[in-house]
Amino acid sequence: ISPDNGWFVFGVVRHPTARLFSAWQSKLLLREPFWVEEYGEQEWFPRQPERPDDIVEEFVRFVRVAARDREQRILRNRHFAPQGWMLAADRMPYTRIYKTSEIPELLEDFERHLRARGYDGEPLKLLRANETPLKPIAPLFPDDVLDFSREFYRDDFERFGYDDPMPGRLDPADRYDDDSIA
Repeated sequence: ISPDNGWFVFGVVRHPTARLFSAWQSKLLLREPFWVEEYGEQEWFPRQPERPDDIVEEFVRFVRVAARDREQRILRNRHFAPQGWMLAADRMPYTRIYKTSEIPELLEDFERHLRARGYDGEPLKLLRANETPLKPIAPLFPDDVLDFSREFYRDDFERFGYDDPMPGRLDPADRYDDDSIA
């Protein structure tokens, strides 16, 4: 499987810090059963939030513990591990690795590839999926969280062209509202 043999080989990466928060939220904060069973007794596992500020406090606490002990097993899980490692980016011949912001371009490139090989169906489109309920807000990312992300995901930042450890497209709110707990 190689672009040299006519394959369209692609990967999609996400901003490392945004991905870290998203994984924490969807797997730990929302208490997916596997994650509760596997990690629920860990000191960094988030407590059930009782007030909106607890969400920020629990995420920051998780990252601070991870920064102290980077050998945490959870950091090797595919949802938290560096993306370059998971994609075997140094060994796999990709046609291209796209950022999530480049998915429209990915669809165009892939459709062009397929049409050159006889595809005559509808234009390609993706349905929205895997939405997380809480959009990231700036207080989630104090300097030490950004420092951890920059260091732990150093290869992802360099390899995939992310300059700033602060994710883009933050919600402009400075805190979550009471409805966020529900």
